[in-house]
Amino acid sequence: CLLNQPTYGGYVYAPFYSLTVRFVIGVMFAMLFLFPSSIASADTGMLIGEKSSPPMGKGPDVQTFQDFAAAARRFEKHLFVGQDGLLYVNAQTGAEIGISETWYQVFETAMEETNRQLRGGALDVTDVRLVDGTHNVFGRQVVSRFRTNNHVECVGRSGLEYTWMGPRLYLNDCQTHLLVKGLYSGATLGLLCVQLGITSIPCGALSAVAAVGASTIDLIDEMGEHHGVYIQYTWNYQLGWIWHQ
Repeated sequence: CLLNQPTYGGYVYAPFYSLTVRFVIGVMFAMLFLFPSSIASADTGMLIGEKSSPPMGKGPDVQTFQDFAAAARRFEKHLFVGQDGLLYVNAQTGAEIGISETWYQVFETAMEETNRQLRGGALDVTDVRLVDGTHNVFGRQVVSRFRTNNHVECVGRSGLEYTWMGPRLYLNDCQTHLLVKGLYSGATLGLLCVQLGITSIPCGALSAVAAVGASTIDLIDEMGEHHGVYIQYTWNYQLGWIWHQ
């Protein structure tokens, strides 16, 4: 046992121990070289999301949102509507479509919940959108039922729509600035809901948004030239991603 080796100056002194450590370190470097983590863009054919969990914890960053959205777009390319009017995916694993198994399970669960909503009549399949927001699950282009506010200070859409992943909340630029300001000031979720005029989703759903942080949301809005943002949720109001309109 290494713990029983003779010591000198408080340190283990064993030649074979030193060799063992060197061997282990060498194996570790070899594994890192041979099996690097595989996060890649949606067009490389490599697995997306292998080294990170779905962005449902605290403080996902812009890159995490981009990776997750790219994986969702890959998944939806394999969606189809059956004769029963429900959604199906023509892949059994994430590896078949180039995304991680963890994220595949997230998307499959979301699809199954969408089907539950369809069976119950809460949704019509023609109203269910792809995550690109401009087409429904049949691939037909659809126009948002929300009028875009062209006021110079409040550009962007405001309201709730549904994708196969779950609810999508649109905040125009004025609402986005209120959200950022509220997060910077430490406003409560209840106050944020009142300020934003949100009644279509549970107020607690903003907790995941608050975890993202004001600076990240402000950056995303700026990337879209201040046209507001949208918040893509799963059906249990966990955060999928936030992106600019």
